[in-house]
Amino acid sequence: MISFLLAFLLCSFAVSCHRFTSSSTQSPPEETEQIISEPVAVSESAEPIEEPTIMKIEEIQPEGSRTLCRFGVKMSTDGSKPGIPADWKSILDRHSGYYLLPTEQKIAYFTFDLGYEAGFTSELLDLLRDLEIPAIFFVTGYYIQTQPQMVLRILEEGHEVGNHSHKHESLPSLSKEEIIEDTQTVEKLFFDLTGQKMRAYRPPSGHFCEYSLSIIQQMGYKSYFWSIAYPDWEKLPGGWQQAYQTVIDHIHPGALILMHVTTDENLKALPDIARTLRDQGYSFAIP
Repeated sequence: MISFLLAFLLCSFAVSCHRFTSSSTQSPPEETEQIISEPVAVSESAEPIEEPTIMKIEEIQPEGSRTLCRFGVKMSTDGSKPGIPADWKSILDRHSGYYLLPTEQKIAYFTFDLGYEAGFTSELLDLLRDLEIPAIFFVTGYYIQTQPQMVLRILEEGHEVGNHSHKHESLPSLSKEEIIEDTQTVEKLFFDLTGQKMRAYRPPSGHFCEYSLSIIQQMGYKSYFWSIAYPDWEKLPGGWQQAYQTVIDHIHPGALILMHVTTDENLKALPDIARTLRDQGYSFAIP
């Protein structure tokens, strides 16, 4: 009897030990193993990336006239802010449009239009870095498709990229559906490349109407025109000195300076422009 009881107790103890050991060393579920073995480092401040909202056509309700307006501004020469026709200003004010920034501080905003690569953008980025000038680049869908590494460099160096349309067509000539499709094409190209959204828009050729601006606004954009510009998409008769003098003669607080990157004249003028404006008390920012 004593031998039987002793054998029974020893067997029970062995079973208990086996259960305890098995419970303690049990492998976690496969999903947990994957999470542990392949950790992903995420910054505490990082925000989750969300794809651009693809708005349904019926969600956008355009308003206003479709009369074509070709943007232009009579630049001031005394440091005051230039004006535009009252009906234009009313349209811009209602639909998040800007031709200058509403500030009395001496801040200037450099904006560059990139429809295609003419061979000067890399040098321009070097120059902006050395001069410590932040800028916004308005790019077409074609530019994103053909110059993806340049777009990435623009962002990496602290600048912003805005939407300048896909086909660079006059928006007032397009239907609602065509404007939406064109704009979303650029959005998708940009997001697929960078994982980022766009917030700024520049109408191709400065063509607009209340109808087109209302669509762009409802798609989540602010539209940026300009208060200082000159025909720099081709060689200037006065060379880089003409570019320099145009900016300096017409500068004002909140100026949106439009430049193209199709010749080297703006590159030659920028160091002197930056030096002179800083001497006048100006700083530079992204709108």
